[in-house]
Amino acid sequence: MHIINDFFLLVWKEEAKKIFQTSGEIETSLRDRLKKDYNSFCDYSSILLITSSLNFENFSKLKEPLDAINFFLNQEQWSKNRVQYIQKELLYFLNKKGDIELNKGIQKRFELLRKEEIISYDTTRKLISLLALMQKKKKNIEPIDISVSKDGSNFYESAINALINSVQNLTKIIEEDSLKERLDLIPQKLKDEKFSIGITGVMNAGKSTMLNAILGEEILGTSVIPETANLTIVKYSDKPSAKVNFWTKDEWESIEKSALSLENMKPFVQETKEHFKDNLDKYITLEGLSDSVAIDNLALYTSAEHSDKKCNLVKSVELYSDLKFVKNGVEIVDTPGLDDPVVQREEITKNYLYDCDLMCHLMNVNQSATQKDIEFITDTLLYQNIARLLVVITRIDTVSEDELKEVIAYTKSSIKTKLQSLDKEAQIDSIIRKIDFIPIAGKMALMHRTAKADEALSLGYDLKKSGILEVEDYLSDILFGDNSQKAKLIIDANKKELFGIIATGKNSLLLEKELLSKSADEIEQEFVKYQNEISDIRDNITNLKQQINESKDELVEYFYTLENFSKNKVTTLSNLVKRRVIDDVSYEIRKNKTKPDASRISYIIDTGIKDGCIDLLREYRHEFFKKMQNSFEKISRNFDGFEQKETPLIDAKEFFEKYFGGINLMGSNEILIQNVNASIKSFSKKDIEALDNSIEVYFKEAFSNILKDFTKKTKKINRDLVNEFDRECRESVKKIELQMNTKENILNESKKRVQDKSFDASSRLEIIEQKLIAFDKVKKNLQDLGL
Repeated sequence: MHIINDFFLLVWKEEAKKIFQTSGEIETSLRDRLKKDYNSFCDYSSILLITSSLNFENFSKLKEPLDAINFFLNQEQWSKNRVQYIQKELLYFLNKKGDIELNKGIQKRFELLRKEEIISYDTTRKLISLLALMQKKKKNIEPIDISVSKDGSNFYESAINALINSVQNLTKIIEEDSLKERLDLIPQKLKDEKFSIGITGVMNAGKSTMLNAILGEEILGTSVIPETANLTIVKYSDKPSAKVNFWTKDEWESIEKSALSLENMKPFVQETKEHFKDNLDKYITLEGLSDSVAIDNLALYTSAEHSDKKCNLVKSVELYSDLKFVKNGVEIVDTPGLDDPVVQREEITKNYLYDCDLMCHLMNVNQSATQKDIEFITDTLLYQNIARLLVVITRIDTVSEDELKEVIAYTKSSIKTKLQSLDKEAQIDSIIRKIDFIPIAGKMALMHRTAKADEALSLGYDLKKSGILEVEDYLSDILFGDNSQKAKLIIDANKKELFGIIATGKNSLLLEKELLSKSADEIEQEFVKYQNEISDIRDNITNLKQQINESKDELVEYFYTLENFSKNKVTTLSNLVKRRVIDDVSYEIRKNKTKPDASRISYIIDTGIKDGCIDLLREYRHEFFKKMQNSFEKISRNFDGFEQKETPLIDAKEFFEKYFGGINLMGSNEILIQNVNASIKSFSKKDIEALDNSIEVYFKEAFSNILKDFTKKTKKINRDLVNEFDRECRESVKKIELQMNTKENILNESKKRVQDKSFDASSRLEIIEQKLIAFDKVKKNLQDLGL
C-alpha cells in the first residue's frame, strides 16, 4: 500500500489510505484486458497514471483519456473519483503481478509522453522510479499433492483403490480435454466389472441355505422363493427388486417336442397346458416376456408348489439386492437342481454356468456322489476348462467326522471311476487336483447370520465350525486374490490405459517445455515443418481407414467360409458317431448274439458328441484366430510409421478369447440317446441296414440342432467381433489424430505466447516441471501394483 500512497502524495498531494479502504476489486478484469491487448493496456495505463491535479481539466477535453476510462471500466464519464479509482487499482495490480517487462513497457510510454512535452522530465523520472520499486514477484507454485491409495480387504480391492486413486491424481495434472475424457471413463468401467459364482447341485443339496448364510438374510429358499424351480441370478442394486423372464415361443415348442420322447417331461407339459389352456400365449411370446415383480410376490412365479403354476413358464429370475456380499460386482447364479426333468432348464443353466468365473457344486452328505453329481463334475472339468471347482459337502451336522471323510473319499473314487469309463485315465490326477472340498453345516451358519446364534451354539456349532467362513474366504481368494486371472486382466487393462494417458500427457508437456526455450523464428520453423508432417499423417490415416474397412469386409466374407466349414464338420461328426453306434451293435450281435446295453450306447453317443463339439470349437477358433490375427497384423504394420504409437494395436489372443471363451456347446443328448436305444430295442438283429436308416432320422435332427445352436452363437460372436475390431482400430486412429492435433495446438499456443509480453514463461516452466514430477509419481505408484 505504501507505493500507492506515495503515488497519490506525488500526483494529488493526498494520502491514498484516506481515500480508499480496499484494492484489487477489478484485478480479474485488468488481467483479461492485459491478455487480450498488451499494447493498449500499456498505452492507457501510462495516460491515466500521468493524470494529476495539474492536467486533470485539460485531459477531460481529450479523446485519449476518455478512451482509457472506457478501456478499463467500459465507461466514458470523466471524473476525479473514477480516475483515482483506476490509478489505485492499476498500481495494486502492477505491484502484485511484479512483471518487470510490463512495467518497462509502461515506462517507455512515459518517456514518449515526456518527448511530446505532455509531462515534465521531473515527473517522468519520479513515475519511473516509483514503478522501479515494484520488485519482480516469483509466483508461488504449490507442488501437486499426489496421494497414495488405501489398502483394501483383498488384492483386487487394493488394486482398484490404486487405480481410482491414480485417476484422481491425474485429474490434478492433465490439461487436454481428450485425455480427461479417457480418464473419466475408467471409474465407470471398473464399476461395471462383474464376477459371477455359479451354484449347482441336485435337488435338496442345500444351495439356498448356504447362499442365505453367505448373503446374511433369508432371501432365497423358504422365506421368499420356496422350492425354487428356476434359474435365479442375484445381483446388486440400491433398491431391491425382481424380474422374471418367461420362455419364448421357440423355447416352449422345444419343451413340448422333447416331451414326446422323454417320459419324465410329459407330466410337466401336460400339467402346464391343462392349467393355462388358452392363457398360455399371454406368457409365452415370440420375443420372450419379462415382468418386474415385488420381491414379496416372487414365490407366485417361482415356487413349484404354488397353485398358480407360473413357475412352469418362467425361464429365469433376476433378483436385485442391496446385500453386502454382492455389492462389489459379484453375481450369484443359483441353479435349479441338476435332476430337473425339464431338459431346457438344464441347457440354460449350463450356458450361464459356462460364463461363470467360479463354480461351486453342493452335495448333501447323506446323498452325495449321485450319478448326476459325478457326471456334472466330470463334464465340467473335462469340457469347460475351469481352473478350480469347489465341492461343498452340506449338512455335516447330521454325520460324524469319520463318515464325512468316507463321503469325500467315495466322491473322489467315483470321479476316478467315471473318468476311467470315459477313457480319460491320463487326466485323472490333473482333474482331481482341480477339486477343492469344504464341508459345511449350512443350517447352523444361517442361524448365526439371522440372529439365532444361541440356538446354533447350543447344538455345538460356532460360526467357524459351521464352515461358512472357510467357504467365504475361498470364494474371495479365487475371485479377488492375487492368483485371480480375471482380476489381473481387469487391472492390467486399466493400467495400460492409464500408462497411455500418462505417456501422452508427458509428451505434450515435454514438447511445450522444449518450445519455451525457443525464439519466435525457431517456433515458426517448427510449426511450418509440422504442417508438412501433418499432411503426410492425414494421408496415411485416410489410407489406414480404408484398409480397416477392407479388413472388415474380408472378415465378414470369411464368416461364410467358416459357416460351411462348421456345417461340414458337424455332418462328419454325425456320421462318425452314428457309425460307431452301428459298429458297436453289429459287434455285439456277431460276438455275443445280443444287443448292446443301453448304457453303452449312451456312452458312445454322449462322449462322441461332446468330444466332437470340443474339437469343432477348437478348430473353428483356430481358423478364426488365424484370420483375425492376420487382420490385426496387417493394420498394425501401418501404425508403425507413427512415432505416437505407444502400444500394439490390439492383443489379438486376449481379444479373441474374451469373446470365444464363453461359448458352450455342451447340450443335452438325452433325447437322441433315448430314441436310438428305443430303435435298437425294436429292430431285428438281422437287419442292421434298417436300424441304420431308422436312427439316421434322429441323428440328422439332433446334429441339425447342434449346428443351428452353434451357428446362432458364432454369428452373434462374429458380429460382435467385427464391431469390436472396427471400434478398436478406429479408437487407435483417433488417438493418433488427437496426438497430432494436440501437437499442432501446442505449436499454435507457443506462437501466440511469444507475442504475448504478459506471458510469464518462467512460471509456466515451473508448472510443467511440477506436473512432470507428478506424472512420474503416479506412474511409479501404478508400477508398484506389481502386475
